[in-house]
Amino acid sequence: MAIRTSTNFWIDLVSLVVMIGLAATGGLIHFVLPAGTGHFYALFGWNRHDIGQVHFYLAVAAILLLALHVLLHWSWICCVIAKMAGKAAPSQRSQTMWGLALLLGVALILGGGLWWASTAIQATAPGGVGRGRRVHFESASPHQAALASGHWHSVGTAGPTEHTPPAAAPPSETLPGAQRDDVHEQHLDGCPAGASIDGRTSLMEAARICGVSVAQLTEQLRLPANIDPREHLGRLKRRYGLDLHAVRRLACR
Repeated sequence: MAIRTSTNFWIDLVSLVVMIGLAATGGLIHFVLPAGTGHFYALFGWNRHDIGQVHFYLAVAAILLLALHVLLHWSWICCVIAKMAGKAAPSQRSQTMWGLALLLGVALILGGGLWWASTAIQATAPGGVGRGRRVHFESASPHQAALASGHWHSVGTAGPTEHTPPAAAPPSETLPGAQRDDVHEQHLDGCPAGASIDGRTSLMEAARICGVSVAQLTEQLRLPANIDPREHLGRLKRRYGLDLHAVRRLACR
C-alpha cells in the first residue's frame, strides 16, 4: 500500500474517532450533565466542566486533523476549484499562494474574532459577578459602588461590610401577592445590586453582593449549613423554597 494512501486512511480513521468523541462529550454536557450541575454531579468522577475540557481539546484536534486532510488533498482541491471556474489547472506556485492565503484568512478570522470578543464583553453585575439584568452603576449608592469596585469582605469573613443603615422597608410581607411583588419591584428600582440577583446567581456571588459571608447569608436564609456556596439560587429555590426577594432585600439594605 502506498504511503500516501496509508496516511489518508489513518487520518480519516482518527478523524472519525475524534468526531465520535465530540458528539459523545457534547451529548453528555447537554443532556446528562446540563448547566448548573457542574459542582454537584459527576460521571465516573468527571463533572461537566471536566468533560467540557475534553470536548474543547477534541474540537482542537478535529480542526488540526481537518487541516491536515485538506493539506494532503490541496492539489486536488485547487484543480477542482479551477475546473469549476472554467480555468486551467493552477501551477504549483499558485497552489502554494492559495494555501497561504487560506491559512492567513483563517488565522485573521479566528484571532481577530477572539480579540474582538475580548473587547466587547460587558459586566452584568457589580464587579463582574453574577448574571442577570444590566447594572447601572451611575445610580448606585455608595455601598453599592463599593461592591462594584470590589471593596467587599472575602467569603468566609467574620461579618458584613459596614454601611449606612437604610430606610425602613415597607412591610410587604403583610400584603397580598400581587401588591407584594409591586413593592419589591419598586424597592429594586433604586438598587442595582439587588436587581442583579436572579436564579442563576450563586450563593457565593450573592454573599459578595450582600456584603456578608456565605455562612451568615446561609444562616439568614435558613439554608443547610453544609450547602455548596457555588450552588445557584434558582436550584436552592426549587429545593428549599428559597425566597429570591429575601436575598435582594439583603443586598439593598
